[in-house]
Amino acid sequence: MHLLSQHLPKELKFDARIYVGEGRYYHIAVSRENAARFMRLLAVTAPSAGGEYLSEKFNEFVKETQVEVRLDKNSIRLTKSGAAADLTISVAGIAVKYNVNLNERAIQLRFRSTDRSRVELAALLLKQAGVNVEVKKVSDKDEWYVRATTHKLVAGCKELRDALAEFVREAIARGRVGEKKAERWLEELERGRVLMEGWPEYLVRLSSSGALEV
Repeated sequence: MHLLSQHLPKELKFDARIYVGEGRYYHIAVSRENAARFMRLLAVTAPSAGGEYLSEKFNEFVKETQVEVRLDKNSIRLTKSGAAADLTISVAGIAVKYNVNLNERAIQLRFRSTDRSRVELAALLLKQAGVNVEVKKVSDKDEWYVRATTHKLVAGCKELRDALAEFVREAIARGRVGEKKAERWLEELERGRVLMEGWPEYLVRLSSSGALEV
């Protein structure tokens, strides 16, 4: 717990007292602003771990914690290849602002920083939004990033897909993306990639030799 806190951004660090209980149990004590920060951390991480081992009261708190996605329309700007904008994803009061781009080939969302803990947080919030990404290091630089393109983004939650669709429509209105390509993106964003959020996607097909491939 202490090691985890050390790797968090300054505004999310917390102090906790940990006591050894009976058998395999430990007791964690936090108070005041530390309690608020600790609860926010659990609200973000517990659902990915199942959350079933937690108390009913806390489970109710987790259920109330939803992913919020907001597109800043005022940030929409034109680029040589298309358009860009700022998009914020937040969970339990923890927010990260991402850069989203439209180009000739794809929708691309990314976050980049020299603070690896911030990039780890950005990856975690994206996973909470249904987008599976990994933190990667920029070659020859003390800098890290996460990036997701159309294929992964359309597997995200409805809130994220709606915000991206809003951006695509704005780009169409400003003449920064071809309507044919944009319409395909909008169809994918509306349909989504999986039957249930958080489930994996499988490809099933028959090969030229007649074999079934999954």
